[in-house]
Amino acid sequence: MFASSFPKDERLIIKDVTIHPEVLLQWRGSRFKDLQISVDIVPAVRLPSWPPTVYKESILLTKDMMMLPSIAVPKMTSGENEDLWRCSMVLQEIAIFRNMLPKIRNSYIVSKILVHSHVCPQVNFGGNEEMKEYYRHLKGLSEEDLEVIYMYESIESLIPSYLLKMAFLQAVEKRALTNGIHSVYCQLRDKFDQRVHTQECLTPSYGPAETMFHQEMSSDVDIPLIRELFILLENGLLNRFVPSFLNPKQNVLNSKLLSGDAEKVHKYVEFILKLLE
Repeated sequence: MFASSFPKDERLIIKDVTIHPEVLLQWRGSRFKDLQISVDIVPAVRLPSWPPTVYKESILLTKDMMMLPSIAVPKMTSGENEDLWRCSMVLQEIAIFRNMLPKIRNSYIVSKILVHSHVCPQVNFGGNEEMKEYYRHLKGLSEEDLEVIYMYESIESLIPSYLLKMAFLQAVEKRALTNGIHSVYCQLRDKFDQRVHTQECLTPSYGPAETMFHQEMSSDVDIPLIRELFILLENGLLNRFVPSFLNPKQNVLNSKLLSGDAEKVHKYVEFILKLLE
């Protein structure tokens, strides 16, 4: 499955490969001694053209990105139907992230950190009587013991990562429309830099990460942008509609979020917005 040259860096090792599409990598560096990285590997089929519903007028789509293909990937379902495929614009999304200013990209990383139980408290939303009854029989507990047991839910189990990504891309696009594309994308500084470095940022076309031009490390983040992300997410939860960034007619809220879980996620989003005030 992997080329003989993978991984190219001796600090990165393949820790575990299973029958599932997930591959577990381990990074052993000077700063991160034992960092585990989960990577999903899925088959993809290149499509001959973009779907007609794709939002091609986005200010974030450059000419180079318009040349990238769309792909079809298997649609993972909980049912028995394994023949479903979905169109993915992941190559365009990767190119968008690679073009972002470091502080813009860092803001997405911070937003992912915020939706973690290390930041957000676990909440007992109630309504877990069946689960508690199962736990009582499993552990042989009495009714009195069960009264002091609470079932907590963490934010990671409620907010899918793609939901956060869609809200973030919408927030970045809104910033670009308001303040200009230079406020979110890397640009050439001057003709001298153009001669020394072919690009200030990274190659906009999709390709191996090692072909990118790496800027110096930056820890800057854009707090107003992060707040805008969660405001957009809050509005989407209240309206029960969060559009896919490049296919805005598609609602990315899953069946759980369209039912009772939306109120739960809204509580967490309100908490995060309070933190960002």
